[in-house]
Amino acid sequence: MVVVMIGSQAELGQLVKLCREHRGLTQDQLARALELSRTAVAHLEQGLRLPEPTALRRLCEHLGLPRVLWEGFIPHDSLYAMAVHVRCRTYFTEGSELSDEEERRVRLVHAIRSGEPWRDGKHVVEDPHAACAKRQRKAFPGLFLNRTFVPVPPPEGDDDQGDAEWPSLRLSRAYAAEGTACRVVTQFRRSRKLRKTKGRPGVADQLATLVLTDAQVFPGVVLVDDVVDRGSTLLACATRLTKLGWRGQVDALVVAYTRTRSEEARDGSAMMLGWDGTWEHPVRSG
Repeated sequence: MVVVMIGSQAELGQLVKLCREHRGLTQDQLARALELSRTAVAHLEQGLRLPEPTALRRLCEHLGLPRVLWEGFIPHDSLYAMAVHVRCRTYFTEGSELSDEEERRVRLVHAIRSGEPWRDGKHVVEDPHAACAKRQRKAFPGLFLNRTFVPVPPPEGDDDQGDAEWPSLRLSRAYAAEGTACRVVTQFRRSRKLRKTKGRPGVADQLATLVLTDAQVFPGVVLVDDVVDRGSTLLACATRLTKLGWRGQVDALVVAYTRTRSEEARDGSAMMLGWDGTWEHPVRSG
């Protein structure tokens, strides 16, 4: 049997309706069996709103829907009000007097940002985004099945930019092509250019310019960016998703993380970003 992946909450609602009708149940009968309101079932089937995660889980299991179809709509629990679980391909070291290896990694980041070939010693990688996608899938295979890659908008605004100037969009498309039943959704845009500050912009600064372009929750959201520094942009994107009813952890996939000289350099790193809604910058662990 071929299983068609679900690409939006509207598609999930249609599938729930078909399964309910196939079993000869009315919305009221299904709701009473699960101790839900009929309105909650109706809103799900119409693609308007998802039930609470535990209720959605019980409903899908009651109808016998394969887990892979609906698990992407249920966030993982988090210790923070907002949290992003970041997976990083490599690390990025800023400053002068870099080692040969650090210079090599800097060239990779610049190639991802510019779209130009990456010169790795004697080898030349013509498409750095496709090459990065292959390595990301090898390092983090769980992020490449039935996932929705959402590019993080650039700070200068995305409306007047082409693909070549928007690295996170090009990365998202490369990831989707490398994955299975994956898709790209440009769920965020900048309402205006991010204003310059003396230090790194905080989460509130990012939220002031970030807006949603779609009122749906998409399954298995993975935020995509090139480099994560403090993580304010990723946390702002995750916070915007709470307007759609998302509560919990959001996944992210980035090419590199900025490290300080005191940090141990690691490839294939994972970190957690947390924010309580008031701090200027998120906390970072891992």
